Order: sequence, then structure tokens, then C-alpha cells
Amino acid sequence: VTKLFKKKIIAIAQRTDDSYDISFRRGIDVKVNLGEFVKKAVANIPNANGGGHEAAAAARIPKEYLQQFLKNLS
Repeated sequence: VTKLFKKKIIAIAQRTDDSYDISFRRGIDVKVNLGEFVKKAVANIPNANGGGHEAAAAARIPKEYLQQFLKNLS
């Protein structure tokens, strides 16, 4: 992923009954700290959590807050 999508952030989501688990990875040319990026995106969402490292992070959000989470990412 890091070499194939050098200038992109990749997110993969899996839905469970009541939430989404979302994993993030960054390309080698991306300098965003994904752990901090994800923490900010879940900060105002009830019952959500997220974090990780500079190059890899994850979040779990209740399914009814998916649109809010996506908005927070932009």
C-alpha cells in the first residue's frame, strides 16, 4: 500500500451490526500523522474511538455517525 498509493491515504471499513471498524494507511509521500488525524475525526462522535501511529491508525464509530465521521475527515 505504501508504495502503490504513494500520495494517498487508504481507508478500509468493515460494518458490524452497530458500528464501523475503519483502518487507515498512508502512502510513503504522505506526511499526515494518521493517529492524530483519526483522533480528531472521532472527537465529537459519541461512543467512538480511534488512534494509532503516524503511518497506520484505526477507528470504531457507531453506524449512525458514519456521515459525521466522513465530514470530520475533510
